[in-house]
Amino acid sequence: MDEFPDYVFMQSTPQLYQYIKEDNPEMYEKIKARIKEGRWEAEGGMWLEADCNISSGESLVRQFLHGMHFFREEFGVNCTYLWLPDVFGYSWSLPQILKGCGIKTFATTKIGWNQFNTMPHDLFNWRGIDGTDILTLLLTAQSDSDDGQGNVPPAPPIPFDLAKEMANRHSSYNTCLTAKTELVSYLKFREKEYTRGALIPYGHGDGGGGTTRGMIKTRKYLDRMPGLPTAFDRTPGQFFDNLHRDVE
Repeated sequence: MDEFPDYVFMQSTPQLYQYIKEDNPEMYEKIKARIKEGRWEAEGGMWLEADCNISSGESLVRQFLHGMHFFREEFGVNCTYLWLPDVFGYSWSLPQILKGCGIKTFATTKIGWNQFNTMPHDLFNWRGIDGTDILTLLLTAQSDSDDGQGNVPPAPPIPFDLAKEMANRHSSYNTCLTAKTELVSYLKFREKEYTRGALIPYGHGDGGGGTTRGMIKTRKYLDRMPGLPTAFDRTPGQFFDNLHRDVE
């Protein structure tokens, strides 16, 4: 962030903030300063991204009770969206719980991980068991392999098989930002009649690691590449605010 003034970051897990607060208070104060500045988004709703298949309603409510209380008390943030990319399954009561906790938007990826049944939409109102609706976004970000050291992979052969890439519904929150992943992530988003933009979280998410300098530089280069969608850094919260405006 010192090197790249327009770079923004998001971290959704209060438990991790609590670890840093205890283990590295100096770093924690720097994080708080970035949050206040608006370049680091502390959001996501839950204390820890929770399993939603076997957890009871009481357990899920307490995830929000403790998670949202932490965000509010530590950072002055009122959570408005549930960031839950990496769990396999969601209780039908979740929309009711989300609305009861003041959450307006739900974002995930794993619903797309199915080799037999493809979800027909990437943006929709999910209606829960009691009739409550929550605006839901399935991320279409396309993953790509790297060299194991966090470096952006070499460009694919030209022309690469766009039809094959488009047929792959295996979306991810681990996007090694390249021209290919940006283009395919955008083209795969099916609800462009409601909103023009697609949310592409890039960096190494599973197990940590974050975004590399190479990815940030690549994002700047992609802005100047003819034929690609415009790419710019925005927090998920800003994206969801615009999404609600567009849908309404």
